[in-house]
Amino acid sequence: MQEIIQSFFKERSLVNHQIASYDDCIPAGDNMISRMEKIIRNIRVGIDGEVDDDDGGFIKLDVVDQDIVIRMKNIQLGEPTIREANGSEHPSTPMECRLRKLTYMSPVTIDFQIVRNGVPSPKEEGVQVGSMPIMVRSKRCNLHPAHIAGDRQLYPTTSAEDSDSWKDLLKKKGEDPLDPGGYFIINGTERVLISTEDLAPNRVTVEINKRYAKRTEVAKIFSQK
Repeated sequence: MQEIIQSFFKERSLVNHQIASYDDCIPAGDNMISRMEKIIRNIRVGIDGEVDDDDGGFIKLDVVDQDIVIRMKNIQLGEPTIREANGSEHPSTPMECRLRKLTYMSPVTIDFQIVRNGVPSPKEEGVQVGSMPIMVRSKRCNLHPAHIAGDRQLYPTTSAEDSDSWKDLLKKKGEDPLDPGGYFIINGTERVLISTEDLAPNRVTVEINKRYAKRTEVAKIFSQK
């Protein structure tokens, strides 16, 4: 039994559900039609009918005497970077963000096309619309085996040589190879998402209470303005 447990945790960590959920959401690696992309393509503003999803999300602007429509798709996440005061950029690492009290994040880009009075304008590709925090050890993290060695992808779970190389590279970047990740770095502080369970307000819940060989139905409601 111990060998089975060790084999399981060799490939999956205690925070694997956090990383797997994040990787499923972001457009990274082979997850091109990600949840983020589906959300963008399903945007419908100012229209009640059906539109072609292949052209992306649909936003109709409320402009007098003009018919302006914005289509958007292909949301992408760049590599985590740091923009210096002089405007230069360089790839960031979690340790650098911790020491400099920065946020470990990546630029978010989307492809746009504006249709004015039925005439489409040239497509604008890779327009940055903001930045998004990156989960440490996720597929978009610079510490991931697919990125940490540059153009070469490492396979630490199947190759002992790649595993040793990955650990050495992590140490060079000031990281602990035993750190499972699964958290964010916001302004230099490590932040983790915690799942909580809360009762739904203003809803009647019925519970069965068995006590002293009697069965009693109890109705409860938690009132909230």
